Amino acid sequence: MVPELAIERLTRKAVDDLLARMAPAFSRIETRRKARTFVGLLLEPVARKNGWQLAERAGLKTPITLQKLLSTDKVDADIVRDAVRTAVLTALADENAALILDETGFVKKGKQSVVVQRQYSGTAGKTENCQIAVFLAYASAKGHGLIDRALYLPKAWTDDPERRRKAGVPAEVSFATKPQLAVAMLEAAMAAGAKAAWLLGDAVYGVHSVMDAARKAGLGYVLGVTSQFSCGWASAQEKLDALGPDIWTRLSAGEGSKGERLFDWALVHEWPQAEAEGWTRKVVARRLIRDPEDVHFFVVRCPTAMSLEDIARLAGRRWIIEECFRTAKQKAGLADYEVRTWTAWHRHIGFAMAAAAALVLAAVAAPKKSSASLPRRDASPPMPSPGSSGRSLSPEDRLPSVSP
Repeated sequence: MVPELAIERLTRKAVDDLLARMAPAFSRIETRRKARTFVGLLLEPVARKNGWQLAERAGLKTPITLQKLLSTDKVDADIVRDAVRTAVLTALADENAALILDETGFVKKGKQSVVVQRQYSGTAGKTENCQIAVFLAYASAKGHGLIDRALYLPKAWTDDPERRRKAGVPAEVSFATKPQLAVAMLEAAMAAGAKAAWLLGDAVYGVHSVMDAARKAGLGYVLGVTSQFSCGWASAQEKLDALGPDIWTRLSAGEGSKGERLFDWALVHEWPQAEAEGWTRKVVARRLIRDPEDVHFFVVRCPTAMSLEDIARLAGRRWIIEECFRTAKQKAGLADYEVRTWTAWHRHIGFAMAAAAALVLAAVAAPKKSSASLPRRDASPPMPSPGSSGRSLSPEDRLPSVSP
């Protein structure tokens, strides 16, 4: 086990390295120092990491200085995001890694917070007054972390100029579906040099625009789809119903906190000659053992030699992004904000992603046991070319530059 003091030192170094990467985001050195302090505070053992509690932790009388950092100080939130993405992609680089798409909800009160409305939140498991954001994570055998974010702007907000003005939504931001946001983040990650073999996501992203973007990026994929997904002449559900009861194989989707996550799996459909030589596209089904009526479908692009066992294990890796959300929310204050504007939301989320990334970078730098790897693709036919545990910072590390 790595000593706690060593982890703290590695985390401090990771925060310093991240702030050095994002230096162009700040117009003044004082703002950069405030950002360094803010990121450090997000890693402190504070019950709820909102403005008042962080200010109290920093010894400030009010949170005004921290609020200015998130609102009126000159900070380029996209450069902050780019710095986090580059750091994570560099530290975890692996040709066999996966990019993972998912959304998370932020439950809010009132109607003034940017993009808030009553909508279904998978985080809450029900319809709530909330904000929804799409995230992209990067996962390899070395570790995993969030690398991009996109705040979902509902149509009700798109068509309300006064509401947009009050929340500071830029005029150039128009309505985009969650898959469209996902495609933009995937393309940006690949342009930033992401080394990856796979794209994973649930049924929100199991649409042709996302599949086409993955194919153009040279990625295989396992994406959730609905039971009505077209498999030629029939839907996925109709294809499954026609196959009979003896098609299921019990396989592991990877190890969970209570052991192997076992499900029943079945090959539902495979398209003949749908992909480049050595590649195939198919639909598989996953069934809960305790509830055979609970069936989920996935569309898969993979080497022809890839087994159903490896597909099951790869599909299970999508849950890694849930671990990223849990870490970022519990240890880096991802959801603990009390801001209302577009600008402040992106700044807080960017700094929280940086704090969470510092934990990832510290873990990579520390001696550790090797983690489970994704199914390798290098033993299969080559890819077609494109176009075909974190610790808190010690209190003494907080910079004294923040003043009321």
